Amino acid sequence: MPAGLLRKLTGKRQPHKGFAHFYRRDLEPLLAEEERFRKKCVLAAALLAFLAFGGAFTFVLSTRSWVFAALAGALTASLVLLATPAFFRRLGFQTALKRRVIPKIAGLVDPSLAYNPRGLVPGSVFMASRLFGTFDSYKGEDCFSGVIGGTGMMFSELRVKVKTQRKKHDKGMRPIFSGVFFVADFNKHFHGITTVFPNVAEKVLGSVGRQLQRLDFTRTGAMVDLEDARFNRHFVAYSTDQIEARYILTPSLMETLARFREESGLSFRFSFAESRLHMAFPSSVDRFEFSFYTTLLDPAIYAEIHSDIRFFAGIVKELNLNRRIWSKRPEPPREAAGDNAYA
Repeated sequence: MPAGLLRKLTGKRQPHKGFAHFYRRDLEPLLAEEERFRKKCVLAAALLAFLAFGGAFTFVLSTRSWVFAALAGALTASLVLLATPAFFRRLGFQTALKRRVIPKIAGLVDPSLAYNPRGLVPGSVFMASRLFGTFDSYKGEDCFSGVIGGTGMMFSELRVKVKTQRKKHDKGMRPIFSGVFFVADFNKHFHGITTVFPNVAEKVLGSVGRQLQRLDFTRTGAMVDLEDARFNRHFVAYSTDQIEARYILTPSLMETLARFREESGLSFRFSFAESRLHMAFPSSVDRFEFSFYTTLLDPAIYAEIHSDIRFFAGIVKELNLNRRIWSKRPEPPREAAGDNAYA
């Protein structure tokens, strides 16, 4: 199981005080049943691999080549063992386990959190963020949604790609985003679009990079000159409405976002569009997954999942999105995450 995102972001793990008791009371009895089924599946896979090895070895041995027989048998057995997890995934082993376990963990973080292993943030919401361009392949999974302290929020893993054509007859797919995409209702009503990206050019080229970013016409709107030096070290903002951008990016919010960036160590991007906050956290880690060949009775696996969910649900409180003094009516994200939503 990969390290939890919370530990990866902050450099330390912050387990819930009551998680050990929760694991023993709510998860362990359920997992014991699943673990017995997993062991039977692994045993069946091992037996199948042994029979496949023996069959291939015996068949090739008829050629009287011991080396070739051993290689063919080993290759056949390896293919069986590698294909077995995918086979049981297709039978729904992974999804069924997720549906039984992860909602309980999400409920410990916040009772409002709903979980759909096949759900994803809708493609229209992803496009509305203006953080990326158009896409040709849009896939995702492990969607969480709920209302945290009056703020509607949603996040899921996404894998978004666009078609490329290196040669006349060679069409491939280039990833434009892979990671966790977070969206939440914002506490201010606005009509324009403000996007914020990692300040890479200025870090590399200094003031020249700053000017090059000012001339970047691929962004939505014009670059916004903000007075927070700490925020400017990490980010560069663009907006279709300069006044509204400053109305949204208050000094306290910029300070919080800069600290959030420094503690996380990630070059995430975010935007304010359609009265929502969108945040894109790039990652190559496929989280919320269970290994077929690893015991399910390891509390650390579920502590990591708990930490990941706490991190994303905690963004609402971390950025003070529940503070509603600008007459913004609270509402959940406008499109529900379903099994086939913009898949």
